[in-house]
Amino acid sequence: MSKSLKFPEINCRHFSPSVDRKSLFSGRMRFHQSWYRHHRLEMPPGPNPAAKGAIYGNLLTLEDGYQGENFLTPEIFQQAQRRFPFPRKRQKSVRLYHNLLGSQTMCFNLFGPLIDQEIATPLLRLLPGFPQAVIVTRIKIEYAPQKEDHLNDLTSFDAFIEYQYPDGNLGFIGIETKLSEPFSQKKYSFNKRYNRWMTKGNWWWKPESWLRRQTKISGAASSP
Repeated sequence: MSKSLKFPEINCRHFSPSVDRKSLFSGRMRFHQSWYRHHRLEMPPGPNPAAKGAIYGNLLTLEDGYQGENFLTPEIFQQAQRRFPFPRKRQKSVRLYHNLLGSQTMCFNLFGPLIDQEIATPLLRLLPGFPQAVIVTRIKIEYAPQKEDHLNDLTSFDAFIEYQYPDGNLGFIGIETKLSEPFSQKKYSFNKRYNRWMTKGNWWWKPESWLRRQTKISGAASSP
């Protein structure tokens, strides 16, 4: 079936010429979300502010996006609003609310229902190796502790799940989500911001992790 038969909209892009030709997966996902918008949501495509307002099939209109149509349930939409309130002037699309390929939207749709801790605890106990006696105490999306308490930079968890053992000790799961965009290709130095956590006494880093890191550094330094 041709694109024109699947998508009758005029002058609508269902792939990004500048991006998708470099990534087959990204192109397939954009086309898939265009199909989902047209055939499942039955909504028109929206403008891409990064492409001078060109109409893209994986984007919602301003009105539909701000009505929460990018989320699976009204409850998840409300959670997204609490975490990232609407801009004062709703004249431009926002990736979270309008882009069907947004990984942050996917994160809300996946983990938003777990914010109800009654659901989260029994569900996480189904994971292989997950402690059966723990209780989920907190779930946050796009979360980081105070900068000085961790890496002192802009790093954050896409999803953060905190749980408590019967003795009161806490643990957590940090989750990074990606849908179609790649990870950053920039390499960051393993500086003292990271080293202080690897060398901290009586901490949860396993000693062999630090040994592997030191071995890797030594090997890189000795190679021609």
